[in-house]
Amino acid sequence: MRSSLITLLALAYRYIFTFAIGAGPVTGLIIPELSSAKMRGKIMGFSFSVHWVGTQIIFHNLFPRERKRQVLPSLVDV
Repeated sequence: MRSSLITLLALAYRYIFTFAIGAGPVTGLIIPELSSAKMRGKIMGFSFSVHWVGTQIIFHNLFPRERKRQVLPSLVDV
């Protein structure tokens, strides 16, 4: 049980690290440059929402066994 928890945490930290150095922050950098000041807030909110939902879907597909045991909170039912 302890080794599986350590593995789960290591994979989660690896995902966060690769997200931070990869395409993750692009949503917050590119979208404001391409949108007008009047629509920037709505477009940013929508793009981050879509990005967050996509991240949740990927995470729940990577760890389906944990979702079935209700260890991880299920925010998006896939």
